[in-house]
Amino acid sequence: VSTVIDQTTLYWQPYVSPLWLTIIAVIFFGLSVFLYTKTKRIYIWRIFFMALILFILSNPVWRYEAGLQTRTTVYVVVDKTDSQVLAGRLDQVDEVFKHIKSKLDENPKIETKVITLDRENSGHGTRIFTALQQAFLQEDVSKLGGSILITDGQVQDIPDRVEFWERFGPVHVMMTGDPYQEWDRRVEIISSAKYSVVGEELPVRFKVEEDPYSRDSALTVKVENNGSLVTTMQVMPGTEQYVRIPIEKPGDNVISLSVEVNEAELSLINNTASIKVEGIRDRLKVLLVSGQPHQGLRIWRNLLKSDPAVELVHFTILRSRSNIDITPQSELALIPFPTQELFEDKINEFDLIILDRYTRRSILASAYFDNIVNYVDTGGALLAVHGPEEVADQALAETSISKILPAVRQKNSVFNQSYKAKVSDFGVKHPVTEPLSLIEDRWGNWDYYLRMQPQAEGAKVLLRHENGDPLLLISEYGDGRVAQFTTDQMWYWARGYKGGGPYTDLIRRLSHWLMKEPTLEYKKFDVRPTNTGLEVVYDADRRGDEQLEVNVRTPQGFDATIKMEKSGIHPYKGFYEPEYAGVYGFSIEGEHSYYLYEGNEQDNIELKKLISNPDALKQISSATKGRIIAYDDFYDADVKLKSGAAKILGGQTLQFNQSRNLENRTVDFRQVVHYLLLGLIGLFVLLMAWLRQE
Repeated sequence: VSTVIDQTTLYWQPYVSPLWLTIIAVIFFGLSVFLYTKTKRIYIWRIFFMALILFILSNPVWRYEAGLQTRTTVYVVVDKTDSQVLAGRLDQVDEVFKHIKSKLDENPKIETKVITLDRENSGHGTRIFTALQQAFLQEDVSKLGGSILITDGQVQDIPDRVEFWERFGPVHVMMTGDPYQEWDRRVEIISSAKYSVVGEELPVRFKVEEDPYSRDSALTVKVENNGSLVTTMQVMPGTEQYVRIPIEKPGDNVISLSVEVNEAELSLINNTASIKVEGIRDRLKVLLVSGQPHQGLRIWRNLLKSDPAVELVHFTILRSRSNIDITPQSELALIPFPTQELFEDKINEFDLIILDRYTRRSILASAYFDNIVNYVDTGGALLAVHGPEEVADQALAETSISKILPAVRQKNSVFNQSYKAKVSDFGVKHPVTEPLSLIEDRWGNWDYYLRMQPQAEGAKVLLRHENGDPLLLISEYGDGRVAQFTTDQMWYWARGYKGGGPYTDLIRRLSHWLMKEPTLEYKKFDVRPTNTGLEVVYDADRRGDEQLEVNVRTPQGFDATIKMEKSGIHPYKGFYEPEYAGVYGFSIEGEHSYYLYEGNEQDNIELKKLISNPDALKQISSATKGRIIAYDDFYDADVKLKSGAAKILGGQTLQFNQSRNLENRTVDFRQVVHYLLLGLIGLFVLLMAWLRQE
């Protein structure tokens, strides 16, 4: 309902510019001072006449404005961010909003606009005033009556300059929660590095807080790394503590600290704080031993030398000691081959040993091959690349290394035809060759390979001939890993032969898998982060089961399930969208589990304090003549419009500025004093000045 209103204001329409008015006023003032200094008299009527001239030149008029008053706009901001959700105050929010909305709707002169801040807006705190300011910039300020905030007071963008908000009307606050009844406990990680060298300890500084008061009793804190318990500590609330956590594996390490639970707590979500620390190797040390010279000799060297994280030691053996050659031994090698130093004294210092077309010669004694076997068994990595000489009696298969190789040769069996390598069914799933399988149709041909038969338990074929013969195999032996190429013709790809191939990616990915790079791990049960959530993968050979269920353990301690589906040879896949940052546990069929830290918990300000805080908004509410009403009193809240500036009223009345904007507006100007009256006043002043003149 619009109301017809009249507004009258004094308006100035000077006949001359303000500069000239100022000059004339200065001249009149100077003249008055001059007359006074000469006669010691104040010529009051002359002064009145000069003032009358200034008044006429200023031309004051009455501005009459009439029209239909528009509806007053009132903004209601509904806070449904994490602090409200986790503390269980959403029902209170809905109750308060329903009541306030009905009160506003009862007044036909009020137009209500609602801004809802949900969890998607709360990653970096509750930004109520940012949202309000963006809305106000699109409004006519003369229509704004004020705003109502339905919140718990946990607001992170409270403005310092409250005077800026006065022109937008009163800021009223409807509080949710009860700060006098709520109590919460939380653990907070104060500082920690994002990277740590594998094998060293990571220092973490943390503290346990209790709001709004501390119970002054020691609390138990559990420290875990990737779901495994590291230690337990007794800590006092409010005091900073230090713990050193060993980083034992490269890649992501999920560190979590959990404080014991109390039934009186507002929420359990902040009883655990988590961080993700990347374990990095200081340096990767690789030993490359080349045997028979061939055109692909420099492939390994060039690739490994180009990686700044790799320290390469390379030896090429051109002949054995038993060879008859008139060339002096000192001229065949720059330095003597340090067999004992490399294969006995310092063998365990290497992360990877590559035998490139190396065959059994008198350079390495049988004991050194035994050392290589022990090296792999205790966690080392071995890569063997076979050439045509492997069919001879001096092949590696004739040494003790044969028992750790994924496959053994079929004696004197060589395939000598042009062919194209294929990714095996398992290779499509394995991280080393999975991304390469998409382009295998563009690979160039190879010319030969050695026919080999997989022998090791758990040996897997990544690349194969179309007839099924293995070209690249991998396996695990003890704590170490072994890979085996049945051909050395990757240099065809490097030279671009018939289109070439991804030799750089293949060799680099294979080498880093051998050295246990976490991102290249094949896991039968795996969880992979994506842009929108978590992809759960389970590679199981099951028939008749199109769907499987995975159990999920959330950071709050709740259980959920997700369904997984299978497509062709690909593993079962499912998707899970985490609600909060923290450590999630995934398990299937009671055997497999995986813990993942999703998001950055330390950046979520909403988790740090959940207790409602009415004091945070007192300053801006008071400065704008708003009110703060507790949840227990919200049913008594009423709404009122007032023309002019709002004032703080008694009771629970929320008062708003009435709209000053008019529709169908008409404007009229009238003289403050009629010209005829001004002339008569001027004549009277001149007459009095003449009569008073002596």
